[in-house]
Amino acid sequence: MGSLVNPLVVALFVLLLTLLVPVWAIWKSGEAFWSGALGESVVSSAWVEHSRWARSDFMSALVMREEAYSELDGDRLGLADEFLRDGLHALGGLAGEW
Repeated sequence: MGSLVNPLVVALFVLLLTLLVPVWAIWKSGEAFWSGALGESVVSSAWVEHSRWARSDFMSALVMREEAYSELDGDRLGLADEFLRDGLHALGGLAGEW
């Protein structure tokens, strides 16, 4: 009887740990678990990447506009303004306020 109890206790202990570890992980960091399970972190990451790209383009257009202004190049200034309008639109639709 003693030799049967030890493997049974070990098996029950392993089963209990197998069930409790995921429950504890979900309980301990529920928000992180569900955001990862629902794909929100991927969406957030894509939004961050889009914002970074849009800001980079916007800043490049600002530099282009500044160079065109200092060189008194009207055609390039108009082109830079178009790029800035596109950049504002990509950053949140502020191009109508331009």
